[in-house]
Amino acid sequence: MLSNDSALSYSNFDLQVIAVTIENGTSSPYSAVPIDLISRQDGDVFVLFLLGNGVLFAQSSEDQWYRVAPAGSNLKAYGADDESDALLYFPLEPASPLACTAQYQFCNAGSGQCGPLASRIDAIAAAAPYFDTTYADFQADNGRTERAARFIHFIKSAIMPNSPSIDDLLTRLGPEALLSQRHLVTGWQYNLEENQWQQDMSYLWDMMMANHQSALLDAVYGPTDPEVLEGWVNYTTPNLQKLCNNQKMRSTSYASFSLLGLVFIFLVGTLLTLASYIIEPLSSVLHKKGYNQYGHLEWTTNSTLQLQRSAYEAAGRGTWANCTGTMPTTKEDEVLGSLDISNPEHPLICSRLS
Repeated sequence: MLSNDSALSYSNFDLQVIAVTIENGTSSPYSAVPIDLISRQDGDVFVLFLLGNGVLFAQSSEDQWYRVAPAGSNLKAYGADDESDALLYFPLEPASPLACTAQYQFCNAGSGQCGPLASRIDAIAAAAPYFDTTYADFQADNGRTERAARFIHFIKSAIMPNSPSIDDLLTRLGPEALLSQRHLVTGWQYNLEENQWQQDMSYLWDMMMANHQSALLDAVYGPTDPEVLEGWVNYTTPNLQKLCNNQKMRSTSYASFSLLGLVFIFLVGTLLTLASYIIEPLSSVLHKKGYNQYGHLEWTTNSTLQLQRSAYEAAGRGTWANCTGTMPTTKEDEVLGSLDISNPEHPLICSRLS
C-alpha cells in the first residue's frame, strides 16, 4: 500500500545532445569534433542520442531513429488484480544517434544585402560589414555608428539570450520535445510512424520558430515574468525606438496587403468593364458614318443571335429585322421552323419547302 508521500514513475526516453559549434569554418576549441561523415563547415552540428531508458514498444516500427526490433518478446504484464501476457518490442540500440545542422542568415533589409547560410557565429561575422561593423566590434559591444549599434543590440538582446538553439531546447525539455510522447503510456510506446523521426524534428522546428518569434517580442516589450521585468531596462532613446518600430510580427489577427496592387486590379477591371460596354455602341456609330463597314458587319454577324438568325433565314424561315444590331427580331407571332431529325447524327433546320 502506498503512503501519501509515495509516487509512481514510469520509464521514459532520455535525450542527450552533443553540440559542434563552428567558428571560422572549423569546430571551435570548446566543442566536440565530429567524424568526417557528419562534419559541416557551413552550420552548427548537433548529434542527438535517443536512449530507450527502459521504454518498451507495443508495436514494431521501421523508423530509423527509434530502431525497434522487428521481433517481439512475450512478457508478463502485471495489473492491480491480475496478470497477462504481452508481446512487446525492445530497441535495437541503447543509444540511437541523429545528426542535424542549424544554419543562420542575417540580412540588411535596407540595402538588400545578405550574409551566407552559416553557423550562428559565422553568420553574424559575415553579416556584420553590411551594418558598418565587424565581428570584433560586435564581441566588444562597440557600435561605431547608429546602424552598427542597432545591429549589435538586436543580436545580443533578441537572438542570443532569448532564442534557444537546438541543444538549449532539448536540455530544457528533454524527451518532452518529441512528438511521440503523445502515445507514450506508462512506459510503453504506441503508434510509432515509419517517419517518426521526421515528425519529431518538424515538431522541434515549430517550437524553435515559436521561440524565435517570442524572443523578438521579449526584446521589444520585455519579459512577461514580473520579477524578471523589474531588472529589464526600458530603452526609450530615439535610436532604440527606431529599432522597436522596425520589428514586424506575423499574426493571424491582422492581414497585410498591397494597396497599389488592389488599386491596379480595380482600375484595370473598371476600364475593361467600361470598354466592354462602350466598344460595341462606338463601333455601331462608326459603321453608320461609313467607317470600317466590313469589320463591323463581320463582328455583329458572328454574334450568337445573328448566327441563329442567319441559319433560319437561309432556310426560308422568318421575316427578319435589325439584322446588323445586337438582337435580330421577326414579325409578331411568326413561328420559326422545327428541326429535321431524319438523320439524328446530322439535324437540320426545316426549310419552308419541307
